Amino acid sequence: MIKKIIKVIAAIIATVAIIVFLLLVVLAIALSGGTCKEWTKDEIRILGAVRFAGYGTKYFELDVGKEGMPITTSNVSIKFTDGERLKLEEITLDAISKYNPRKIDYKNLDKTTTCYYRIDDSEFSFIGQRLSLFRTGNDLQHKSLIEIGNGKKELFFPLPLTEKQCETLFGVPENIRNIGGI
Repeated sequence: MIKKIIKVIAAIIATVAIIVFLLLVVLAIALSGGTCKEWTKDEIRILGAVRFAGYGTKYFELDVGKEGMPITTSNVSIKFTDGERLKLEEITLDAISKYNPRKIDYKNLDKTTTCYYRIDDSEFSFIGQRLSLFRTGNDLQHKSLIEIGNGKKELFFPLPLTEKQCETLFGVPENIRNIGGI
């Protein structure tokens, strides 16, 4: 019974954290003049605020993969504060277990189970042991525990990223578009 209560409380905390993060992104967009940009390439999607605080576009959120399908891109890696570097395609639940991920949810989709885990501001979605979706963001309240890197695990930047840093890490985007405003 206590374990169920703890799981419910953890889920509520995770949901509140996501809501707070989204409100901060909306605030960042409002401060930027109201326009949000989406930078995409392959399975990579990065969201940012245009003219954020007068400093040009800053990209605050990175999504890689699609729910229900294993990640196939080899262009993205992450670095933890202890220096460990992993390509997204190398990430398993066992590989991140030393960072004490919190299980926040699971869904049964077409006879497969997707489990969601959080480490700091990052969400990892797994189908079995295979990573299907990685999402991270910077809420601007603290330094993230994860930095974003290129597929060679050589170059890393913390969020938010500039447009130039996005291109340095992942190459020329397939698309950059304004996706609305406030």
